[in-house]
Amino acid sequence: MSLDGLYTEYPGLNPAVWRPLISLGDDEREPVEVESPLRAIEVESQPAKEGLADAHAPRRKSDFQLPHARELGDGNIDFPEQLRAGANSIQLKKAAAMHLFGLCSKARRQASCGVFARISSCENGHQHYHRYGCKNRYCPEGSCGRRAFLDLFNKYMGLNPVAQRMVPDWENRPHRKPRSGDFVIAKIDITIRSDDRMPSNAEVRRFNSDVRTLFRAAEKEFGLTYPKRIKVDGHLVAGRDPRPGDYGVIWTDEFGGKATRRGKVGNTNLHAHAVYCGPYIPQRWISGQWAEIRADGSKIVSIKIARTFRAGLYHALKYAGKILSTESDSPGGVGIGF
Repeated sequence: MSLDGLYTEYPGLNPAVWRPLISLGDDEREPVEVESPLRAIEVESQPAKEGLADAHAPRRKSDFQLPHARELGDGNIDFPEQLRAGANSIQLKKAAAMHLFGLCSKARRQASCGVFARISSCENGHQHYHRYGCKNRYCPEGSCGRRAFLDLFNKYMGLNPVAQRMVPDWENRPHRKPRSGDFVIAKIDITIRSDDRMPSNAEVRRFNSDVRTLFRAAEKEFGLTYPKRIKVDGHLVAGRDPRPGDYGVIWTDEFGGKATRRGKVGNTNLHAHAVYCGPYIPQRWISGQWAEIRADGSKIVSIKIARTFRAGLYHALKYAGKILSTESDSPGGVGIGF
């Protein structure tokens, strides 16, 4: 598709007809002619597949074609088109840091968040502007990160009926410490020793592999079970309904972004927050097993009772909804770990 053809099909992408979504004062700016700032890329369309829920539908590529970064000779990065469009200094600083870390696509999306729009038409012929959102989890504008968190939380809240089958009548449990043979819903925190630096993506992968090894060891030690998944019509589904005695765990990793006193790096130690449903696991056993798996002095594993599955899930996922402090020394560094 040629650039002229792209602008004909998507007039909202043409910088000559672009209108900013933020206030520019009382005066209106004249359209600015720009020499080919956008790269023409055909938008791939995929036919809808019958019998698939929206959650399994292939992700459609965005029809926003975003201006690229400009690499300056002194090693700095700027986004001239986004700056002209009204992007604020915080998102541009974060986008430049992400670009330097090699996250070029995310950086371009971050710099463009909330300042570009395309023209959309209703069935009745009305036209309106559709604001572009970067969908980055740690967007400093807040709306993209919060939307991603709510989508993630609502997705896993769909497992609440499954948790109720694994741990029946949990809300009416006796008010005492759990013991062997009980079924519980618990909040688990798994930590490792801090070395005062951001972990690499290889270290994050190893950490998650060790967490899986920990629960595989629990399966052998306590006879934990879970419904095996089988393939039906090309999709993995549970081979049977969940039942008391089965277990399941959801965890998220956290590090970085915590403000601290000058000269100190805060919250760089990688750790996981989880919600666990299933038979009771003694804290002493899981802590000792974790120390054996890591073999680096890491041994702290915390287990606390959750009032409900919703409360436990919020504990596990709320850290994915945190927005980085604007004073963070590494505004783009968190994304490099994933």
